[in-house]
Amino acid sequence: MKYKLASITFMILMCLTTKAQKISDVEKLYDVIEVFKTAFVDSTKEQQFYDLFLHDSITWASVYEGKTKEYLEIEDNYKPIFSGSFKDFYKWIRKDGDYKENFYNLIINLDNNHATVSFEYTFEKKDEIQNWGKEYWTILKVENNWKIASVLWTMNYQNIEQCPFTNNSYYKD
Repeated sequence: MKYKLASITFMILMCLTTKAQKISDVEKLYDVIEVFKTAFVDSTKEQQFYDLFLHDSITWASVYEGKTKEYLEIEDNYKPIFSGSFKDFYKWIRKDGDYKENFYNLIINLDNNHATVSFEYTFEKKDEIQNWGKEYWTILKVENNWKIASVLWTMNYQNIEQCPFTNNSYYKD
């Protein structure tokens, strides 16, 4: 009987520990998101921003969609994708200034040492939406730290097609 009670107690404690670990990982993922967002407006967070990423050459790419894609396809120099680096992007937003990104309808999927984060976003300059779309991150847990392994997003220009979801925010400044 003592053995059975000890076994049940051990199993309950293991379940609680696993749940606490998942909560801790979700909190750490929210920290990654928060550093990403605040680095846009706080130049003192440049190194923290760079430290979010697995390495310097992660996939950092976008595709146009909707009316923006239709509009751009008729141009002679149309390129269906944008690809670059997070460091070049950060230097650009800091140089040009007054940018921020707002997140909407955030979803985190966590599976042990792998997570995905997806959300709708608006990219704004001086509180005016420049573009919007959907963004997808792949994040890996490496030595107890979450690192962004890829960032992919769709892009729609606000001056071509109005953002449909800005009234549905739960993760916006």
